[in-house]
This record gives sequence, structure tokens and C-alpha cells, in this order.
Amino acid sequence: MILSKIKIGKYTKKPIVTQRINLKCDECPKEYESILKNQARGFKKYNKDLCRSCKQKEQYKQGLRTEQSIKAGEGAKRNLSGKTIYEIHTKETADKIRKKISNKVKGKKNPNYGGKYSHGYGNDIWKGILNKSWEDRYGKEKSNEMKLSLSFHNVGKNNSMYGKPSPAGSGNGWSGWYKGWLFRSLLELSYVINVLERFNLSWESAEIKKYKIPYINWDGTLRNYYPDFIVNEKYLIEVKPKSLQKSSQVLLKKKAAEIFCKNNNFIYKLTSPVKTLSIDNIKILVDKGIIEFTKRYQEKYKTLTV
Repeated sequence: MILSKIKIGKYTKKPIVTQRINLKCDECPKEYESILKNQARGFKKYNKDLCRSCKQKEQYKQGLRTEQSIKAGEGAKRNLSGKTIYEIHTKETADKIRKKISNKVKGKKNPNYGGKYSHGYGNDIWKGILNKSWEDRYGKEKSNEMKLSLSFHNVGKNNSMYGKPSPAGSGNGWSGWYKGWLFRSLLELSYVINVLERFNLSWESAEIKKYKIPYINWDGTLRNYYPDFIVNEKYLIEVKPKSLQKSSQVLLKKKAAEIFCKNNNFIYKLTSPVKTLSIDNIKILVDKGIIEFTKRYQEKYKTLTV
């Protein structure tokens, strides 16, 4: 329904088709703006005035958005698959999204609130059982069999994290954000600051799906390896301490990476920063707000700077 007064052209004596008008959706109470010629086109097509949301619903009903939806889904899968929320959005936006999701399933909003699907976890009897170790509950021999079975069934492709980059805060290295980029160790951060930025090199993180490199681990398990950086669109860089560069695990990854580079016109380089950042360097960057550690390492950082 049109809410605005329609303006008439001075000489044409006809409605000005480019004027913006206010409308009320005929399906919901929403009011919205549109150009008159777009309103006329939409009314002719649907025989009513529809806001964008209701228009999409009507298109779905008429089967007009099927192909568009498929293409949109394929595009999202192609561009976003394998990326973490922090690789898709800025840190500020990603934090807001995580907080919003958390609030939606907090407390009584959680589908499992009160142990609905966990066999009465809130019950004191269950608390007593679940707080015991497997050895206490099943005996040493049985618990060892269970652990071995669990390990076997979570190897390679059966692992829920198979084919995915490590999450933020995992591993033994320091983890946090530097200018919106998620680093997973001080070695990586040192390389970015003391090499890539110092020499003004272009770079991007290689911890995304398109740079995934399958390799066979020392125990015969199929695993995936994600290098650290792509530099100048030419070099695939892995940053490792010199003491680890000849370890069997690193050499297996290196061999697989060299084959990947040969097939994709990259050059593989296993390197270590010229100079590692000192705690004083880090403190300056933290105080300036350039570095922000993940929650886990914020506490660790505080103990070092007291």
C-alpha cells in the first residue's frame, strides 16, 4: 500500500517514476521505501506491495529462487568452506557473532538445559559417576581397551577436526590477534613483523582450505598439513624453529609440500625468523593495542609482566 503522496510532473502531467515513496507491505506490518517505477513493476508481478523479505518468500512459493539459491549456496561453499569465523570476518564482527550465538543458547535457552539429553547429568548420582576417571569406573584393563578403541576410531578421516585448520588457542604456542590476523605462535608473529613487514612483502595466511596439503604421517595415517604463509603470491612458507626443521614429522610435511608446490607453481621454503620478538617488544605492542592475546594467553602474559 502506497503511503506517500504521488508527485506529478509539471509538464507531462504524469507521475514522476523516479521519485522515492513510502509503502506498507500488504503481507506484514513493515513500512519501507522504494522508487515508484519499481513499486509498479512489483505490483504488476505479485498483485500486491511486498517488502524485500515477503517478496523473497513469494518467490520461493512460486519456485523462482531455486536456481539462485543453489548458486548462492555453491558460492558460499566455495568461498567460505574451511575458514574459521575469524578468517571470514574482522575480529570485532566475529566476536559479536560469537557473543550473539552464545546468548541464544545460554542458560534455559540451551536445548540441553537441566541435562535433558545427558541422562540427568544434574542428578547427584550422575555427578558422582561422571567425576570419576575411567579407571575408577571400569577398572584399568577395561579402560585401556576403551582408550585404544577410541584412539583407533578417531584417527585420520574419522577425526572430527580432519581437514580443518587448528582452532584459535590450540597447541603450545602463544595465540592472539595482530592487526586482525590470527597468529598461533610467537614464531609466526616474529616472522610477520621482523621479515614480512620489515621488507614490505605481500602475504596472506595459508591456513585455509585451498592450501590444504594431504600427506602420510610416520604411522601410515592420512593427515592434512596447512603451511603458514603465501608470500608475494609465489612462496609457500613454513615457519619452524631450526631445532625442529629436521624432525621426521616436518620432513614428511616438507616432501608433500614440495610436490604440492610443483603442481601449483609455488616455491616451498622452510624457515625461521631472523630475530624472535622479546617480551619487551611484545609488551610495547600489547600496550599500544596492536596485539591482543586469546583469553588463555592473556592470563599467561599477565604472569610474565607482573
